[in-house]
Parts: sequence; structure tokens; C-alpha cells
Amino acid sequence: MTENEKTCAGPECDRPVRAYGLCATHARQKLRGRDLIPIGSYVRPAKEGCDFPECDRKHYAKGLCFQHYKQQLAGRELKVIGENRERVCSFPNCGRKHLALGLCKQHYRAKKAGRKLEPIRKYTKKEEQG
Repeated sequence: MTENEKTCAGPECDRPVRAYGLCATHARQKLRGRDLIPIGSYVRPAKEGCDFPECDRKHYAKGLCFQHYKQQLAGRELKVIGENRERVCSFPNCGRKHLALGLCKQHYRAKKAGRKLEPIRKYTKKEEQG
């Protein structure tokens, strides 16, 4: 800084003046109606964890962990995260593991190909066929 440049009148600040006799940061504090505090002195209090009951994940935003925050942003009801529910194919008497659209891999591929959904034949090895 040259000798002609004025410095900010804010507390503990030696930045050049931008407006109102203050640097840009202190001018913003004044415009927002806040008390002028030294730059970098404010530290937001840390949140310990998610505010959702029975959730021990770390805080992400607005009192929630990342997963609960995503649920809230999507407008869904907040639910317990990580409940492992085994999803199975919705085709009658299939019982295979779910892949997409409520169907197992074989039924999903058939639907995607435009074929009629039918029961999947059981696979047997040639040695077992006799």
C-alpha cells in the first residue's frame, strides 16, 4: 500500500478502504446490519452429528447427515438410513434378487427386449441331467 491509501476503520484491519471508510468485508458486515468483527475471527460452532433420532452419522447440513439432508431436499419423509431390506423380483413365484423396475435380471432383460414375461427355467448342469 502507498502512503496515500487509507486503511479500513474496522477492528484489527489493515486492508484498503472500499466504501464507508471500510474494506469490502467490513462494508458487507455493516450493510447487513451486523456488528463489525475482526476478519477471520468468527468460527461457526460445529455440529456433532445428525439430529435425526437413531442416526449416528456426522453432520452435513441443516442439522442432518448427508443422506437425511438428501431426503429432506427431495421432499421425502425422513427415514432410517441403512435398513437392509432384501428386495426380490415381483414376478409371481420368482424369488430371485431384484435388479431394476421390481424385476430380477432375467425378467428385466425380457421386459426391456419387449418379450412376454414368463417363469425362468431352472438351470441344471449337464452332469446332473443324467
